[in-house]
Amino acid sequence: MTYTLGQAAKATGKNKATIFQAIKSGRISAAKDDFGRYMIDPAELHRLYSPVSNNVEVEVATIREQPPENGKETDFLREKIELLERLISQMQSENDTLKRMLPPPQTALPAAQFSEAQKPANRGIFGWLRGRAA
Repeated sequence: MTYTLGQAAKATGKNKATIFQAIKSGRISAAKDDFGRYMIDPAELHRLYSPVSNNVEVEVATIREQPPENGKETDFLREKIELLERLISQMQSENDTLKRMLPPPQTALPAAQFSEAQKPANRGIFGWLRGRAA
């Protein structure tokens, strides 16, 4: 089994760019597969970088499973979330009301429909020269 660049980064806890630089500098040997991806031997990778411990994942899982210690704080935060959700829905309904009150957007007339008096002014040096020639 070999690692791709992303798998090697996860296995060592390093960034993909760090492992790529190690390959480019020759500190780690890696071969490219048919799709141009680097295939890194685990022994070669862990010779330079130590593997990440699986205990970290177990600790994170146990932290997530623990109930909150302060029930009052949790209740307060739930009430705050409900209040914010009510405010959001109120703002959305006000926004919808305001959108209905706005007049429809006006479309611009094509340039061919302008009369001579309505034509936009010539701008820039070339417009000025055209205006002088007329």
